[in-house]
Order: sequence, then C-alpha cells, then structure tokens
Amino acid sequence: MDDFLDIPEKAVLAFENITGLTVTVHDKLRVLWPFLAPNRFYHRHAFCQAVKTATKESCYAFEVDDLPEILEAQPEGRVHVCPAGGVECTVPVFWRRRLIAVLFAGIRRPGRALQCAVREPLSPRAVAAAPVLTLAAVAEHEAQLHLELLRQLGARIREWYVEYERRGGDPFGFAAGPAPEPDRRVVILRYVRTQHTKPDVSLGSLAGVLGLSPDRTAHVVKELCKQTFLQLLTECRVRTAASWLRHSSGSVLDIALRSGFGDVSHFHRVFKRQMGVTPHGYRRKAREERRQSAQLGGLPGEG
Repeated sequence: MDDFLDIPEKAVLAFENITGLTVTVHDKLRVLWPFLAPNRFYHRHAFCQAVKTATKESCYAFEVDDLPEILEAQPEGRVHVCPAGGVECTVPVFWRRRLIAVLFAGIRRPGRALQCAVREPLSPRAVAAAPVLTLAAVAEHEAQLHLELLRQLGARIREWYVEYERRGGDPFGFAAGPAPEPDRRVVILRYVRTQHTKPDVSLGSLAGVLGLSPDRTAHVVKELCKQTFLQLLTECRVRTAASWLRHSSGSVLDIALRSGFGDVSHFHRVFKRQMGVTPHGYRRKAREERRQSAQLGGLPGEG
C-alpha cells in the first residue's frame, strides 16, 4: 500500500538499471507528471540534446507527430533507427483503447548485425549534429531483449493505471465518495496529485471525499502520509511547475496559475524554498544543462 503511488518511478528506474538505457516518457495526457521525476519527460541524453540544438524540427515532427500514429498500428512497439542515426526502442501504452503514453529507451549506435530495427529516413542536419560514434553499439539480441523489457515496463505502467482506477475512480476525472479505510492513503495522495492545479482544492473538499470532518481529515492525512495537507499540495504544485518550466515557453505567471498557485509572489517564494532556486533560475539552469550536454556529446555506455 505504501509503495503503490511510487510504482511508475520505481518501474522506470528498474528498467534503466538493468539495461543501462535511459527511459523517456511522452505522457500524452500528462497523467504521470505527479508520479515521475520531471526529467523523465524529455530526451535528456547528450546525443538527443545535440540533435535538438541543431534541428528541432526533425526530432519533434518524428516523435510527436509521426511516431504515435505509426505505433497505433504497432501496439507491440518496435526498435528503430531515428532520423539522427541512433537506435532506440519505443513502446506505446494503451488504456481503454486510447494511447496514453509512449515509452522510449536508448540511445545506442547500430551494430553491424542489427537486423530488427526499422530505419527511418535520415535527416542530414540531424546526422551531422549527432555524435553517433561515441555511442555504444547494440547487437541484434540486445535490441530484441531491450524491446521485450520495455514492453514489460509498458505493461507494468498499464497495470498500474488499472489498479489506480480501481482504488480511486477514473484517472481522468475524480469520483467523490467515502473511501474504505485501507485505501485512504491512496485516495488522499491521488486526490492531491490529480486536483492540485485546481483553485478549489482544499482540506475541506478532501474531507468531503473521505466522508470525514476537516479536523479528522487533517489528522488522518498527517498520520498516513507523514506530511500535512498543505505540504503535500505544495510539493505537487512545485513539481508540476518545474515540468512546465522545462517543457514550455510560457511566462512564469502563466505557469504559476497552471500549477495551482493563485499569486505569483507566493509561487516565487515557495518554489525557491522547495527547489533552492527561483523559477527563472530553474529555467535558465535547465537551458544551460541542455546547451552543455549538446556541446559535450554522448558518452560510451550512457543511455
């Protein structure tokens, strides 16, 4: 029970430790944002950063526009050589016949005997920017093993969605109502993680979901989660804001509002207290990391 909401992060970490690859999650509905570390949602390998710095169009169009449509017809996933020449595995995650996420694992260099990979048309600009020779080569049997393990990771995440729904209702909405005692911690954390961006989220509204008084709810939250309701709420809002700062060009004010903060000054204070840097500083640091990564290029054996 205590580890249920940590399953997505632990499952991704286990895959990375076994394979030495780096997992990237394209969360189509942003449901996983509160459950995975912010750096899981972008291709952070130095190889990818170098390519994206040189030409965003080829990678973005392939990953976001073309690949999801391709995977609709390939639900078991595939190994492919991307437009920049790197090998990666990719697996779609479907829930109720809906594509909710795409998992990527890579990057490697094509080995001489690699046969299973679908080879996408190469982009000359992307290939010129990509430090392919610094990557570890992947053999046929390794690529097949990585793909199967990524399928298992996708299945694990899909099973988590099913259990998530069973314990608390539809992950894309929120079904209110009293929760059984054994599931209270799950319902509390799920409520905070799915509702934290809304202006009307409060201890009182959570009390209504649990069928308890506000005072009793405050005690139960502290007892089961080892944090106060406000601490849980703030932690989730900061995490979401960090993802927006990394993955969007929106203003800090807009991101503060999107993340559930009603006042930008309060957002600045809370974000700096939690992250050790201001929102502007966090965004600058993320951009500098990408720039340095692109300059350094990929390292042998790095996923």
